[in-house]
Amino acid sequence: MDILFESKYTRSADFYREIYFYNYFKRPFNVLLLLFMGLLLAVNVFFSMSDSWDMLSNIAVFIGIAFFILYLFSYFIEKHIAKKRDIQNNSQSETKIYTLSVTEDKIIHNSPSGIEIEVRYAKIPKVLQSKHYLMFIAEDNMVYAMPKDKFTVGNYDDLLKFLQSKGYKI
Repeated sequence: MDILFESKYTRSADFYREIYFYNYFKRPFNVLLLLFMGLLLAVNVFFSMSDSWDMLSNIAVFIGIAFFILYLFSYFIEKHIAKKRDIQNNSQSETKIYTLSVTEDKIIHNSPSGIEIEVRYAKIPKVLQSKHYLMFIAEDNMVYAMPKDKFTVGNYDDLLKFLQSKGYKI
């Protein structure tokens, strides 16, 4: 099994910020959810300010605001938990270098602690890209990120062509 593309990188605060920000605020379902919440909040604020103001619409406004604050809070908590988990899992390793390799039939993720995870393309329904990362979204909701500019084998443009030949729309 030949490695066609490989990226070695360290996980920084920017890594967590971009991956989790993309997941919470740029994925289509989450954008629709946030738009719906905003529209609902705007309609409720409008009706609470009009002559037909009643206690029910006022409660709906506070519930909407509370839900949005909880959503933001969960973003920060999840990002913090991921950082903490990585620190705990890789405490024995002096260098925190992660490796993501792409072969003809699977991706291979190696952590600094020596854990190797292999995921076949049949178990990866989506490949998405953010500003600096290409993200392989596995069926078990795990995200395997590959920085666009840290290739040690191959390059980003050829990887995109390879993934498109596998049927992914990026």
